[in-house]
Amino acid sequence: MRLSEYEIQVIKDSVHSVFKDARFFLFGSRLDINKKGGDIDLIIKTSEKPNFISKAKVLSAIYAKLGERKIDLIFDYPDQDNHFLDLVKLDAMEI
Repeated sequence: MRLSEYEIQVIKDSVHSVFKDARFFLFGSRLDINKKGGDIDLIIKTSEKPNFISKAKVLSAIYAKLGERKIDLIFDYPDQDNHFLDLVKLDAMEI
């Protein structure tokens, strides 16, 4: 995994400031230690469906600490039908 402990903690703190019960999963190129660069692909598992404002608050909090970078957030919440999410969860790692 190519995220530092500091980056992981910033992500967790930022998400928990909006979604108290969230769990976090990394997927994509950041899981491969042999690759360089790449965006941060995250699945955020919550008990409620996020809205635009809550997503913006999470990203703003992350950017404030880590600087702007490409971060893809996919939310996993109850009663959702998302085949892409089902696919990426197969290779995701909880952080």
